[in-house]
Amino acid sequence: MIAWFFLFFVAHADPVLQTAPQCACGATDRYEEPAQIGFGHYRGLCVDSCRFRRLQILKRDANFIVVGNLLHENRFWTAKIPLSKIREVNLEFEEFLPTINHVFLRFYFSSPVELTSQSSHDTRKLDDFVISAEGIPPKGHDYSFFDSSIGRYPLGVRILSMEEVYAHAVLKRHHRVTQYDLDLEKPERIRALLSALEDGDTRGFQSVYALLTNNCATAAVGYLTGATSFEAAIPFSGWIGTLHFLRARGLML
Repeated sequence: MIAWFFLFFVAHADPVLQTAPQCACGATDRYEEPAQIGFGHYRGLCVDSCRFRRLQILKRDANFIVVGNLLHENRFWTAKIPLSKIREVNLEFEEFLPTINHVFLRFYFSSPVELTSQSSHDTRKLDDFVISAEGIPPKGHDYSFFDSSIGRYPLGVRILSMEEVYAHAVLKRHHRVTQYDLDLEKPERIRALLSALEDGDTRGFQSVYALLTNNCATAAVGYLTGATSFEAAIPFSGWIGTLHFLRARGLML
């Protein structure tokens, strides 16, 4: 029991990630930060920066915030986000085991989010995107619930298009994704987005994923409410867990 406690709750002395130029994706991209895992079972193995990158806040003012490393069409883009045009925010559940879900937030906009490619001159527009906190496996390894639950992964906060989520969650892994509507006023929507972006920029890939204390659900609920709890950290959709926690606080439609 004592060993289990230290495994889950005592901070790692080693850095979560270490700079590793040999882990670069290959494309020329000034916002890539090639790295290897710096602790534990997967120490020294590369993070797949062709898929997993820290979102970076590049510029902001009262009306817009510009971030780097939005994943869309299997490429990375900078995104100019109109803060006052957030139309709605939804909670998404990807069921990867029976009753157990990956939890993330989806933001919809009434004016488009303008994308500029980080590796070419291409541009795109999106009406929505996802912010997802998740355990990041090493390059070449499939995600393992066991590995994530015993603290072997960094926690990454990513920004990506729903098309990327659909390609990997539904088409590749054959998981069901369910959307839940949230009841948020405009200032709450803006606050949730800024909280998620700031967390991704400052803390993303700098902490260890921990079952029930530092996971996808604690991040999503924290962005929405500024707080979390043991119940909120349980990514269930039933009588206990994340959905029940948010319903009890009047945040669900």
